[in-house]
Amino acid sequence: MNTQTPETTSTVRKPALWVAMTLLSAGLAAAIYGVFVKIRLELNTGYTAGCDVGSMSCTAVMSQDQYAVIFGIPIALWAIPTYAMMMALAWFGLKSDSDEERAHATSATQMLTVMGAITSAYAVFLFYVSHVVLDALCPVCLVMYAVQIGTLVCALLAAPTSVGTSLLRGARAALNVPKPAVYAAGVFVLTLGFSLSWFHHEKDVSFHATARHQLTQAETLLSQKKGAEVTKLLAGLTDGPNPYYAYASQLARQATDQQYTAPSLDEMETISEEELAGLEALAPTPTPQPAPVNTKPTAKAVAKPPTTATAKPSAPRRARKTDMGYSYFEVPVGPDDFIHGPADAKVTVVEFADFECAFCRMLSNNLKQVRQKYKDKVRFVFKYYPMDGSCNPRMGGERMHPNACHCSEASYCAGKQGKFWEAHDLLFAKQGELGAPKVRGYMESLGLDMAAWDTCMRSPAPKNRIRQDIRVAALAGIHGTPRTYINNRLVSGSATVSILDYYIQKAFENPEMGDNKAAAVAPSQKMDAMVAAKSAQGTFYIDRFEASVDKSGRAVSLPGVLPTNASWFEAEAACKKAGKRMCLEEEWISACAGKPAIDNNNNKWFNDDDIEGTRYPYGAFYENGTCHDAQKTLTGSSVKAGSMHGCRTPTGVYDLTGNLNEWIGATKDKASMTGGHFGSGEGAACNRRGSMFGPGNRNNTTGFRCCADSLVANATSDVGQLAKSAGDVVGRVIPEFQVKTVDGKSIGPKDWRGKVTYVTFFAYWCGSCKRELPELKKWQEEYGPRGFQVIAIGVDKHSKLDIDFAAKYEPNYTIALDPDAAVMGMFDIAAMPTSFIIDRNGVVQHRIVGFDKNEVPTTRSFVEKLVQKK
Repeated sequence: MNTQTPETTSTVRKPALWVAMTLLSAGLAAAIYGVFVKIRLELNTGYTAGCDVGSMSCTAVMSQDQYAVIFGIPIALWAIPTYAMMMALAWFGLKSDSDEERAHATSATQMLTVMGAITSAYAVFLFYVSHVVLDALCPVCLVMYAVQIGTLVCALLAAPTSVGTSLLRGARAALNVPKPAVYAAGVFVLTLGFSLSWFHHEKDVSFHATARHQLTQAETLLSQKKGAEVTKLLAGLTDGPNPYYAYASQLARQATDQQYTAPSLDEMETISEEELAGLEALAPTPTPQPAPVNTKPTAKAVAKPPTTATAKPSAPRRARKTDMGYSYFEVPVGPDDFIHGPADAKVTVVEFADFECAFCRMLSNNLKQVRQKYKDKVRFVFKYYPMDGSCNPRMGGERMHPNACHCSEASYCAGKQGKFWEAHDLLFAKQGELGAPKVRGYMESLGLDMAAWDTCMRSPAPKNRIRQDIRVAALAGIHGTPRTYINNRLVSGSATVSILDYYIQKAFENPEMGDNKAAAVAPSQKMDAMVAAKSAQGTFYIDRFEASVDKSGRAVSLPGVLPTNASWFEAEAACKKAGKRMCLEEEWISACAGKPAIDNNNNKWFNDDDIEGTRYPYGAFYENGTCHDAQKTLTGSSVKAGSMHGCRTPTGVYDLTGNLNEWIGATKDKASMTGGHFGSGEGAACNRRGSMFGPGNRNNTTGFRCCADSLVANATSDVGQLAKSAGDVVGRVIPEFQVKTVDGKSIGPKDWRGKVTYVTFFAYWCGSCKRELPELKKWQEEYGPRGFQVIAIGVDKHSKLDIDFAAKYEPNYTIALDPDAAVMGMFDIAAMPTSFIIDRNGVVQHRIVGFDKNEVPTTRSFVEKLVQKK
């Protein structure tokens, strides 16, 4: 007897299922593309999706993680296994060769109906979110919505049962786990696993590709003097540790210098009378702040305006003009300012910022952590400086950040309803998506009375407030953002949490932020070569002066002589021969800062967290001209040890910051440079560490000093016994060395005799190297048959980066690797690329720093002459 019901033996309508399979195939393609878009949006805030069509924008919708991500995974990726599972159900629905298969086909079609109903309901919800909440439609999302709704329609048409019956029996079949449900669930799990693996792989590949592209773009933008675009472009690469952090940070600093150089006093005098009018009204009048005991009120003094439009603003007391503004400026805080923290706080932090400035966002994130730590002890104040000519007359009409004015006004009106700091944090968090409609949505999400907000936005109040802050910034010498004043002391750039915390602690110790500099004392040869210092491990001794090396290879600590340029390897050998050792990072920082260094974050490094003691060896704050740190990196040079008499610790250790980067670390794995060199400026500080190149790096910026467990006298005090500098390699036979090629062969100068050799040192992050390596391919092809060869040596610590970088240019010449920078150090290289032309006898004939297309004809001519000589 046949026990099957008519519904289970009825024929499934296959054409509708074939349409469903076609729709789901299109949905899979759309979902995969959506994942690609989401990956790129996460990696690059400036990315615009190719599916942005007219007023519809994938970028706007998919950038909203609140709705575009579930459990950290993009919705588009969840769609891939979901569509695959629905395709499996449709496939079962198409099989009907036996009664059992027909029964399974019916169950599968009914389950497909249930899946179609669930996904369609979710599609309707997402459409509502896009259209109503986000006020934007995503074309790719619309395709996926259509696929889900279309699949539901097809499933209903294909099922041999009514709509209600299909949904009921489909749900029941899924719970009873028949064969189609098992297979469909298996397909979902397998496809999800594969999709996640692919997603993470693609995300990693895309990260590297995007990062390299961004760095290339940044180099181009810097050459075009577009620093603002560079800071925005590189924000993601400078937010935290990644393989590109060092170079991205270097470019970002260049962009900051380029973008935010403050005007001269003469330029400041061009501020109009209209702009300066009303400054007196900025004085904090209504409720005077109580003064701390034995101190004057902080952040209270008013920068009074000149009496005429052409009069010079009076320089604030203890002020020093820097390229960031005045080092000390008595910032006015008035009743209309937005303040977080107690009104009578001993410490006031004033933030000048622009909501579209990438470095302001970094600073904002850091200040947010500091606000949470000191919420009951420190007063935080926000000042507007939007870099948009529509509201900032100092921009001269330039609209560097076209949404900055609107965002400033929006936050002001939010502040009038008591939600300024919430708006402040939200606008920085949404940087990159700050169009007017989006900003209004952000403000609405804060629970504001939008009618009152709209009224405020139409009033002159927000513009007037912004103009007031711009006037204050003009008198402070500020011409860009971010800028922070802590008790009226300038803290430049996007300061780290540790630096902000350091200045706040100094303000608590002395609200007037006095300098308390160590006295300048001229050194003499009668002084001991070493000075006692203390770390958490106990007393140790450190060289009083940067080291020189005598003819026996021993490190000596003498004043009045040029310190020796050395690699870590050379420094370690010289200290050992002198009966000393390389300083540990903990020891060096303890000696510099005047207090035992503490590894606050327990990562075995001491200069990446809280700053104990002082940030500079001579005092708490940077003083230009105290140490030798204001030269040009490529054209400057070091000075004699101890010649900057004020650049010393209270205990008498000279030149710990500036002059030369100093090697530290007991082993080559811990080798790094600290203190900054003659071109480091304000960055020449006790908490500075650099380790871009390996321990073999030596050039005109690298030096060292030694430490010991007990006082060790100099091996000699006779200046005549000091070793002379090795000098330039040009004109001499190339030094012998061995490097490994990418295929594992050892090569060196002895293998190159008889050929004209072009040796270039490159790094994966080097912009000029990207132009040089393709050009060298042409030279190798043209001159190679005539006894010419190119050897390109990568110097990055992680050699795979150099290998991948060079492979992009399909070199027809030898690529070698120098991860320790040991060979690089033999050539005194300070910039990438640096190249050398060597004749057939092994004599270095020419040095080339950088790569300039305009110099190619001259270089080729030089090579041609050497190739002609036999």
